[in-house]
Amino acid sequence: MLVVEKIESINSIKDQSTTDYFFQATNFIQNYTASIMSRDNLLIVEAEGEARIDASFNAVVEFIEWYNQDRSEKEVQSC
Repeated sequence: MLVVEKIESINSIKDQSTTDYFFQATNFIQNYTASIMSRDNLLIVEAEGEARIDASFNAVVEFIEWYNQDRSEKEVQSC
């Protein structure tokens, strides 16, 4: 998914070879779990779905909401 590739390519520190976020989808017996973690292996979001695409979509939506909220809070603090 293109959006997953974009998330994995986010790099807040320029000229650094590592990215800030990593995506992982895991298949369990009944469903899939998709996770997006920080470079420091901190879990940012985790979502489930009956298919990998569902879990991925849910995780991406949650990540975008978290990312936009986190950025807007930082902008308010810097004012």
